[in-house]
Amino acid sequence: MTSNLRAQLVICILGLMAMATALSSVAAPITHNFDELGAPVDCCFGSGAYNVVSYPDLTVSSGPSAVVMNYQGWSNMQTSGINLYGTLDGYIDLTFSSLVNNLNFDIINGAGEFTFSVNYYDLLNNLIEVDLMSLNSFASAGSVGHIAGSAGNIAKVRILGNEDFAIDTISFEIAASEVPEPDSLALFALATLCWSGMLLARRRSQRYPRIAHRECRQAQ
Repeated sequence: MTSNLRAQLVICILGLMAMATALSSVAAPITHNFDELGAPVDCCFGSGAYNVVSYPDLTVSSGPSAVVMNYQGWSNMQTSGINLYGTLDGYIDLTFSSLVNNLNFDIINGAGEFTFSVNYYDLLNNLIEVDLMSLNSFASAGSVGHIAGSAGNIAKVRILGNEDFAIDTISFEIAASEVPEPDSLALFALATLCWSGMLLARRRSQRYPRIAHRECRQAQ
């Protein structure tokens, strides 16, 4: 292998490694816990403070009573930071801007023991999975539960509970698309370009070996 081919190979390998590293970072878990939302109310429902919480990749919504509250409103039952999202309307919706996998979040129960239903939907609003979780009454042992859904390619989740509950610490990963993403196409294009360039350089060196040798002798 000539020095030029070696140099091209090294450059291509470094480029592919850099792009692969960038692509792997896309699959990192994303977490939202409402703690960056300034200073929400201590209590109570229906105040209008962050009734709908919109992130670039997730919208959290419920009925008119929903609000982001801090730890004083829920006796330190939040599961991260100081804030959580609570409602009196019996449901909370999680709507994603892209399909997601490995969804995790916490449910904090209000007054009265209740069995919660977590319903997962695909892009066509078809129900793909249901998780059930029984929780004890507010501020007692067993009143906070962790949901780790096994469903994949989730577009929306509806959490059905009693009229008084909250959620916190939502974590998920963006699902890999069945159609190659722009970054994946760029990686494939770079690999193809590198391979084509090295083949072309090798063929030229094999086709004109005597000319290359004569030019080398003249240079000496």
